Amino acid sequence: MLDKADSCVAAVDRAPDVISLMTVKRNGDLIVLEWTEDDESISRNGLQAGELRAFYLFNSRAAMPCCGRPKAEDRSDWDPALSLSKSQAITCSARAGAVVCSP
Repeated sequence: MLDKADSCVAAVDRAPDVISLMTVKRNGDLIVLEWTEDDESISRNGLQAGELRAFYLFNSRAAMPCCGRPKAEDRSDWDPALSLSKSQAITCSARAGAVVCSP
């Protein structure tokens, strides 16, 4: 997960110590939890059942504005609807009845 973050020592030092899982329900509601194998399995089942649009795994929701880099909201990967720097997340969605996760 950390290899997706900026290669800035400060970003690694300030990042949370846990991996988070964010689900996006069909109505757009977001739920963010600390990742567990059980919650990922529940999220995969929710995708396959059509209850979720997607889920995301990430260490830090927003890219760190350190080492001279712009703040998260000013970067091209920022998704304001999710408040998420997508380049730092693994995106999981349903395609043709299967759950596909893309780094």
